[in-house]
Amino acid sequence: MALPNQVQPKTLDEGMEAIRQMASTVGDDFRVKVLKRTGASPSAPTEMIASYAAARVEHFAMPEAWLSQLAGGGGYVLIVLHETEPNTPVAVLNLTPITGPARPLDAGAIGRPNWTGPGTQLFPAVPLQQIPGGAPSVRSLFGQPEAAGAVEDAGARASVPAASAASGASLDRIMEARFAMLDAQRRSDSEAIAKAIEMQSKATERQISAMMEVVKATAQRPVVQEKSIVEQIVPLMTVMSPLIAAFVDGNAKRSTEEKKIAAEEASRREAREADARKTEREMLMQMNERAAAASGDMMKVISPMVEAVSQMGRTVLQQVATMQEMSAPPAPEEGITGLVRAGLQAFAESSAVKRMEMESAIANGSQRALPPMQQQHAQPQDPQQQPGEEMTPADIATMPAGDLVNEFVAALRAKHTVTEIADGYMMALANPNFVALVEQSGGPQKLFGPHLTDVLGQPGMADYVRGVVAELQKRGAKV
Repeated sequence: MALPNQVQPKTLDEGMEAIRQMASTVGDDFRVKVLKRTGASPSAPTEMIASYAAARVEHFAMPEAWLSQLAGGGGYVLIVLHETEPNTPVAVLNLTPITGPARPLDAGAIGRPNWTGPGTQLFPAVPLQQIPGGAPSVRSLFGQPEAAGAVEDAGARASVPAASAASGASLDRIMEARFAMLDAQRRSDSEAIAKAIEMQSKATERQISAMMEVVKATAQRPVVQEKSIVEQIVPLMTVMSPLIAAFVDGNAKRSTEEKKIAAEEASRREAREADARKTEREMLMQMNERAAAASGDMMKVISPMVEAVSQMGRTVLQQVATMQEMSAPPAPEEGITGLVRAGLQAFAESSAVKRMEMESAIANGSQRALPPMQQQHAQPQDPQQQPGEEMTPADIATMPAGDLVNEFVAALRAKHTVTEIADGYMMALANPNFVALVEQSGGPQKLFGPHLTDVLGQPGMADYVRGVVAELQKRGAKV
């Protein structure tokens, strides 16, 4: 049997102190449940072996005396309850193990003359043969005389067998013990009810007395006329008005200052962006100039090399022709010589063509360092502009808007680099006609989109266009 959850085990001293306080406050009338451990270990489980009423403080002061009579040695735990609250333990006494051999429970120990424990055994039932004598017999309860010869006939009594006499005596003892138990239980219950009624009556009297004191104190308290809500708010508003006005003025000033700071910051940001665009254009022009100078230097180095290769080809051809004139080789050799001559002639012609292409490419090398519009418009747009001259930002700023659109579309279709497209677009923003056309169309996406519908489905084209848009947004262009 496990210990009750609502009671934490106490030490012996604390438990005895709680029992003494309850006895002095409510009365020295307890019940006790006896639990015995099933093993020698202090943590061994317990089982309830007996329960008693009419227990007093003295029974818990020396419990070893009557527990050893009940079940011998071993570990015991006593759960103590008061008669007024039989369901609420007062204390749980975890006793020191009693020395000596353990014995089976002796349920009839309460009937022996040397019993020193509580007066009423509730569990287990007392064996019939152990019920103490002294109670009135069944005959006396029903008004029959105790003496054998008072009303019985001597001859009839003499004829009763000895066994019948023994049976009657046993029945008398059983009935006597039963009536004794009922009477003890009745007296115990009556006393407990009387004590409970008395305690409840005293508690009710204390509550009534406390209520009367409260009523008296309330009646003697002076009545205070409370002010209305308006009367309470007016002084508060009088005090708070200057604070509220100062708060509102402060918010207005702070809002004005914040707007001024925001306007100044916007102006500074626009100035920084304009400076950045100007610096970017200057850097781009410097890069173009350096690229053009580098292309001229490269032409000076490569041109002699190409000329030397071409000269070598012509020399080889001349030697082959001289050898052919000096000798008349047989037909098979003539065929081989013809193949060699044809090969050398093709090599010389190819070298000359490559040289011309390289010279042309080097002459126009500065165009590759320019944005797409400058590369494609490096040729002059009027008769006065000489071939091979670079297209300056001023030239782009004066180009027709339609031509710029066509150049951008061609560059996008050819998938020029994102940087080249962005550089050209930023330089084209200096052309007022182009800017007006972009705004009139609703932005660059709507302006160039219809010209690219047939190529947007190509692999990677959509991602390429999105990269161009992202680069333009990064540079501050409205797309």
